[in-house]
Amino acid sequence: MKAYKFLPVFLIVGSFFSINPGVDELNFMRPVYAETKTYTGTGEHIMTNSETPDKAKENARSNALKNIREQVGIFVSSMVKVEKHVVEKDTVETFTAGILKIVSAKYKAVPVDEEGSQIKYTATVTANIDGDELEKRVNDWLAGKNRQTGVLLEKIDDQAKKISELENIIISSQKSEPDKKKIAEVEKKSSYMKLYRKAKLERTRGDYFKAINYLDEALRLNPDFAKGYFLRGQMHEKLKDFNRAVEDYETAADKDKKFDKAYYECGKICHKILRDNVRATQYFTKAIEINPADSYTYFRRGLSYHEMKIYDKALADYTESIRLNQYQAAAYYHRSDIYRILGEKDKANADEGKYQALRNMKWRGLLVSREEY
Repeated sequence: MKAYKFLPVFLIVGSFFSINPGVDELNFMRPVYAETKTYTGTGEHIMTNSETPDKAKENARSNALKNIREQVGIFVSSMVKVEKHVVEKDTVETFTAGILKIVSAKYKAVPVDEEGSQIKYTATVTANIDGDELEKRVNDWLAGKNRQTGVLLEKIDDQAKKISELENIIISSQKSEPDKKKIAEVEKKSSYMKLYRKAKLERTRGDYFKAINYLDEALRLNPDFAKGYFLRGQMHEKLKDFNRAVEDYETAADKDKKFDKAYYECGKICHKILRDNVRATQYFTKAIEINPADSYTYFRRGLSYHEMKIYDKALADYTESIRLNQYQAAAYYHRSDIYRILGEKDKANADEGKYQALRNMKWRGLLVSREEY
């Protein structure tokens, strides 16, 4: 009798099911697959005078891994396309933490100019990712997002009930002039807060234009609403309208003198997008004056000073950032570069070792930072 060998067949089965029928009938697909996915990414890095070839290769490899995560992000977006959610870059990093395994890394070095004074390293990295674990993490994330949407809608409904109760009180009670004024203030607050919550709901759905429309109306009702300006600034930033984002963040900080995060966001845009490090340091300094305990603000100001080649101030800010948060890996990395420029090789090597140790913790899923540079 002949022996038959059966080849495994992998089916991707899409099943729709309702997460919360009362929340705009939100449904999403649960893809099923049982395979290891392989991605290939490339990254480049031009070696600086203070870097070794190994360090330049590491930076090129890091850029190649970013390219791979972008590919994974496209795949994840296709998985959740029936949902009204946007998958951010930081979320993709969380999905892949600990399950993205490098299979091979190849490097190529070529001179940038004819003199060969600068060398560009190109890394080609092949990595595997555990499909089953990725599916589980994506679906857990989706479930959490839909729960958040449900909570927001419940709050909106509750606010509507309170408004209705207030209207009944107005109708049934005798209203003196002070009462009328007080009721008018309560009605006004209820109205703009309802619009604000609707804007937050549209943000979770990824409809940033609709969120801005709600916020425009809320700010018309209350021009002193700092949180409204801040949220609108975030929406403009999502839409890459960075100048308007800075304007809204500045207005938020002007309306609320303790709003350090508004100055921080202004500084981050000036540094990362507008490349205006002078303005960036001014914004970060204002944020630090309000909240001197935030390690990330010192780190960001240090980056701006670093790029301006004001090394003493950059070193001081990196050091303070590390004092406030010993797990701030990027601060060790950039401080090591300052030490190397200043000729303090032992300190540079020590910081580089701490950076690598913290990065390894992050790859194993033991450490999640608020943001990376």
